[in-house]
Amino acid sequence: MPTFGSLFAGVGGFDLGFEDAGWECRWQVEWDARCRSVLARHWPDVERYGDVRGVTAMTRWDADGNELPDSVRYRMCGNGVVAPVAEWIARRLAVPVG
Repeated sequence: MPTFGSLFAGVGGFDLGFEDAGWECRWQVEWDARCRSVLARHWPDVERYGDVRGVTAMTRWDADGNELPDSVRYRMCGNGVVAPVAEWIARRLAVPVG
């Protein structure tokens, strides 16, 4: 099963769509406390971050839950402001962008 991380998750609309398409959410970033409480209710086992600037490392897993090397690409989803932030995070993590 492919996995993804959710930037600026809101209440998880994109996350639901990705899950309906067979993807699994591994982490979410959302600064609004009310939205995080909704996310926590619907995704209790998913790691959440309150500030994207505090995300310094994101683990990548394969379908069996094994940690993957940094050379493996990781998928991120989110709203329209995601692209520049995703590139910034990818540069900090030395993850290929594209």
